[in-house]
Amino acid sequence: ECASESSLLRAMSVVSMLADLRMDCDALLAGALKDASVSDDDIELNVGIDALQLLRENASVSRVVELTASMKDEAAAEAVAIRHLVLTSAADWRAVALELVDAVVRWRFYYSAPDAGEQPQARRFAERLLSLHAPLANQLGMWSLQSELEELAFECLHPSECAHLRMLVGERLEECAVLLEDTKRAVEVALRRSKEARSLVSSVRIKGRIKGLYSIFKKMQRSRKSFNEIYDMVALRIVLSPRVASSLGERDPEALERESCYHAMKVIHSVWKQFGDGQREKDFIANPKSNGYQSLHTTVLVGDDIPLEMQVRTTKMHRIAEFGRAAHWMYKECSYEQGAVVDEDEEEKVLPRDEFSFEGIDAVTLDEPSLGGGRVGGASPSGSCDAFSSSPAASSSGSPLESHFTENVESHVEYVMAANQALRKNHVVILSGGKLHYVKTGSTLLDFAMHRLKLGDDDLDRLTVNGERVPPSHELNMSDIVGLKRAGSGARAAAAAAAVSMSSSVPSSVSSFL
Repeated sequence: ECASESSLLRAMSVVSMLADLRMDCDALLAGALKDASVSDDDIELNVGIDALQLLRENASVSRVVELTASMKDEAAAEAVAIRHLVLTSAADWRAVALELVDAVVRWRFYYSAPDAGEQPQARRFAERLLSLHAPLANQLGMWSLQSELEELAFECLHPSECAHLRMLVGERLEECAVLLEDTKRAVEVALRRSKEARSLVSSVRIKGRIKGLYSIFKKMQRSRKSFNEIYDMVALRIVLSPRVASSLGERDPEALERESCYHAMKVIHSVWKQFGDGQREKDFIANPKSNGYQSLHTTVLVGDDIPLEMQVRTTKMHRIAEFGRAAHWMYKECSYEQGAVVDEDEEEKVLPRDEFSFEGIDAVTLDEPSLGGGRVGGASPSGSCDAFSSSPAASSSGSPLESHFTENVESHVEYVMAANQALRKNHVVILSGGKLHYVKTGSTLLDFAMHRLKLGDDDLDRLTVNGERVPPSHELNMSDIVGLKRAGSGARAAAAAAAVSMSSSVPSSVSSFL
């Protein structure tokens, strides 16, 4: 009775969180039935095939999460590789979102006690929230869920630091929220009053954010700074839509993009004093980052001399920064690069750390002479989750990624799922020795062992797939985990183990296997 009541409360909590994220009906039904003892036939008959399919997809995600969590330390896969394996384990992004919400609910039910940080199991789960669940929420553009996952883990792993930061941020929270809104409106007015800005830019979207507790903590640790030295605690992102070049005569579109940003920044500096005599001003348009990121950054003083960071970029630059790298790892593999693996060095490229969300943010046109300004768009697509800027259904055609990909997709969800879908056409993704491997659909365990791991016939009986022994003819499936059981001591076992951990370098002679 007690166990049944607890299960019901958990299911209700999952459904409540999914509803808060404005997930659709099938997601809510799947959340209610995630841990229920109900047969597939009953679910299909009484609930529907769509909810059942989502539950099956979520089961695949849960399998990967559980298998990788139980791996021993010496064979633990790299964090980035595991994230990508989870994303490829489901064709439907909602299955991943359901797993993330379930992780929050499990934490609340089992590890929310004040002394949770003293429990080894709770600390391991908290570390898992930071290394896997929160980054996955980021990858899907679910900023609020990411923030909640991070702060739950932060409070467990660093309780005193979390409490101290919560107090410091709480003292400024209301003031910062008012400053952001006032400054946002002031930027809109300043741009609209500028004749040159109106001639270059047709509309602008502006979004503010207050840095999360865990993000502040990480920055303090990384840069060895105090709380009062974190000058981007509040920030505005200003995204410009330049006018079509043809309406401005013979103008280079790229030059027009740059000119729009530089002039907007000029307007900003004419209104607000720069913080630190401009030492924090950065030009990533003239000097793009290695991953293609372009934007102008500055920090100005607003209100009672409070530092506020402003980032200026065009819509095209924003798409590349937000989405172009969001699916970078799968896009790379869809190009069939040989022997490529994903590691921590790719973190900046594949995991855009962003706390801004433009959901429901209307574009303000600069054409209106009225200071109230006209607003363009703003309606959420019907049938889509309002937590995202567009419906994943738009990417369901299955077409491979193309060069104009960033112009056709509006949300992180679409990018990840479209790249996933393109990848699934011809490849499966498996994990072995902490590395991701992309192999052709239909490849067997024997193919993988011979061509990738370079193992001999005598070693085949030590291979496992998802923790179980299978015959060499077993066909590998998406998100399988291939392991190698130790064969005791000796040089042969050491060499075999080394073959797994070094399997990322694939000789060109076996490239046909890819």
